[in-house]
Amino acid sequence: MLVNEYQSSSVESAKTQIESKQAPDFTQTAPIIEWTENHAGNTTETTATMPHPDLVGTGGIAANLTNENVLPLIGTSYTFNTETGQYTIENPQYLDPTTLDYDGDTTYYFCSAGFTTSSNDQITPYQNVSNCTTIYQIVSATGSDGTSTGSSGTSIKTKVYRMTAYAYTQSEQESDKSDRGLYMMEDQDGKSYYYRGSVSNNYVQFAGHYWRIIRQNGDSSVRLLYAGTNANATGTGLQIGTNAFNTTRNNPG
Repeated sequence: MLVNEYQSSSVESAKTQIESKQAPDFTQTAPIIEWTENHAGNTTETTATMPHPDLVGTGGIAANLTNENVLPLIGTSYTFNTETGQYTIENPQYLDPTTLDYDGDTTYYFCSAGFTTSSNDQITPYQNVSNCTTIYQIVSATGSDGTSTGSSGTSIKTKVYRMTAYAYTQSEQESDKSDRGLYMMEDQDGKSYYYRGSVSNNYVQFAGHYWRIIRQNGDSSVRLLYAGTNANATGTGLQIGTNAFNTTRNNPG
């Protein structure tokens, strides 16, 4: 167990190496997931289908519409959260993407927008500018009229904005900050060596079962955890059985 940690030929040398480690950081849980941005090198097309501006002020199913919310929210900057892998559009404004100057100094970003209809076809626009896993850097846009069918079958006039853009996505980066391996601590019987983190070199097999070494105690005894009948057991395969601790519900004992 000890010499296997560093493939050492001497138990005493292995102990020296293990004991020279710094104490592990118990505030960290492995694995740590970090996210990085991906910026596409080629453009793609993203679409925002909105209620048509002609519907504003007509009442009825369009009663929730204003001159602003029939346009998509577009921002001029963004932030990226490396812990969640999500983007947030900054400085969002209701803008017609076909009227923007994409050759100037301002860069425009979009996440998603559209509308939903209720059971009586009441139109409600929606805009997403936060918690976005993909955003778009717009480089050009066109608009065209269209129609959509509401939940109850009403024909709804729409404006379809087609935006050519670079997609910004994310990649998951996993790092193991568990300080995994063998560590030493004193117990009442002497020096105890214990495994920490995502280790894979602490399996033993005997009596037709697999076990994982958890710790060598200060008296040189070894603590084992049952690990199933095969090396890759998971879920219930890691259980010997199940049994109720107490089946009496009305007895505080």
